[in-house]
Amino acid sequence: MAVSGRTRTLRRRLGLTTRGGFSAYLLVLPSVIFIGIYVIVPIFGAVYYSFTQYDLLTAPEWSGVENYTDIAGDTQFYPAMRNTLVFALGTVPAGVISSLFLAMWIARSIR
Repeated sequence: MAVSGRTRTLRRRLGLTTRGGFSAYLLVLPSVIFIGIYVIVPIFGAVYYSFTQYDLLTAPEWSGVENYTDIAGDTQFYPAMRNTLVFALGTVPAGVISSLFLAMWIARSIR
C-alpha cells in the first residue's frame, strides 16, 4: 500500500516517523484524557450552568446574563471581590518567595 506525499509529510511533522514517536503519543494519551475529563469538561459545565437557574432539584432553565447582572448589582459583590484580590495578591507572592528561600537554604545545606 503506497503512502501519499501528504500523509508522509503529516507523519513527519507529527514525529511519527522517528523511533518511538507513536509510542510517545500513546504514553501522553492517558494524561490528555484525564485533563479533558477532570479539567476541560467541568470548565465548560461551569460556564453553561452560570447562564442558567439551577438548584440540583429541577432541570436547569436558561436565564442568559441575568445571573451576571444580578451579581453586579449586589452590594456585597465588590467588597468580596476586593477581599479575594487582596488575599490572592498577598498570599501567592509570599508563598512563592518563602518557598524559593527555603529551597535555596536546603540546597545550600546539602552542599
